[in-house]
Amino acid sequence: MTTVPNMQDGAALQARTRRKMGKRLSERLTAFVSYLLLIAGSVVILAPFAWMISTSLKRKIDVYVFPPEWIPDPVMWSNYREALTTFPFGLYTLNSFTIVVFVLLGTLLSCSFSSYGFARLRAPGKDLIFLILLATLMLPSAVTMVPLYLLFNRLGWIDTFLPLIVPSFLGAPSSFF
Repeated sequence: MTTVPNMQDGAALQARTRRKMGKRLSERLTAFVSYLLLIAGSVVILAPFAWMISTSLKRKIDVYVFPPEWIPDPVMWSNYREALTTFPFGLYTLNSFTIVVFVLLGTLLSCSFSSYGFARLRAPGKDLIFLILLATLMLPSAVTMVPLYLLFNRLGWIDTFLPLIVPSFLGAPSSFF
């Protein structure tokens, strides 16, 4: 037996359809605005990078032109060759790589073990030590700069990588978190 839909069922169906369409439209509008904001944010974040690339391809006198030109008129690819041959970039890269590897190793070893100890182990005075650790986070680095320099000078570490590497083996307070 077939049933014939009455007028009330049709009105209810139309109302449901309108609600679904309104909901879809609202979702699409929300997605559109979200994507628009994401694109605008990306442009703002990528603009300095684009400006850096643009400026690296300009002549020296064209860098300070006002209003600024985004696309350099004579593209100067020779700027890269000049920069790479004027300065010892290989040595700079090796120095950076050495420091990063040792700092990463020191931070990973000291902070992971210490963090595990603070989180999982029970020890007398653990809370006091953690409080002192938190207090060191509140010290501005400008306050400790001169005493650290004097310490590194007495140890004979000036003009070496040691002041950059050794403190990471002792653990930076912010890395414990």
